[in-house]
Amino acid sequence: MLEQSATLIDDLKRVGIEGPPPVPWEQIKKYDGRFDVLHFEQIAEGADDASDDDELLDPSALLVVLAALAKHTSGVALDPQAGTFIIEEE
Repeated sequence: MLEQSATLIDDLKRVGIEGPPPVPWEQIKKYDGRFDVLHFEQIAEGADDASDDDELLDPSALLVVLAALAKHTSGVALDPQAGTFIIEEE
């Protein structure tokens, strides 16, 4: 992970991630662990109606989990698709 963190930080700076990190970049480089959290949803058989696509995935629950995980591990949560850090609101 130590090798990956430097590459990740360079990538984040290059794509212009929104907002400052919740901790300094140099501290992030010292992190030695990583969680990749994915959200899957079970789709019932026979549910082939395309009009239900808008209701399938609500990412808000995943964002809450990521923020809590970052808080409890003294780490950072990052949504790479949105290009933002996820910070738990007090």
